[in-house]
Amino acid sequence: MYPDDVVSALHLNGLAQGLAAKGWQVEAFPCNRGCRDETKTYPRSDTYQGVRYRRIWRPGFSPLCPATCRLRLPACPGSKPLIPGT
Repeated sequence: MYPDDVVSALHLNGLAQGLAAKGWQVEAFPCNRGCRDETKTYPRSDTYQGVRYRRIWRPGFSPLCPATCRLRLPACPGSKPLIPGT
C-alpha cells in the first residue's frame, strides 16, 4: 500500500482512497517494508488522502538477512538444512 508502487499496492490504494473520498472511514494495515526494496521502511502510522495506514512490522526476507539465519531458513548461506541430508 502507499507509498509502495507495486501493482497490488496501487490497486488497493485506489480502492481505499475511493472509499475514503465517498465518506467511508478507511484504515489499512500494510507491512512496514518496501516490496521491491526491503531496505526501505515506512513510518508506523500515516494518513494519506483520507486513508489511515497503521503498518505492521515484518522482518526482511532477503537470503542474506541475519534474521533468516537465526530462523534457519534454507535460503540463508549460514544456516543448516531443515531436513537432514538435504
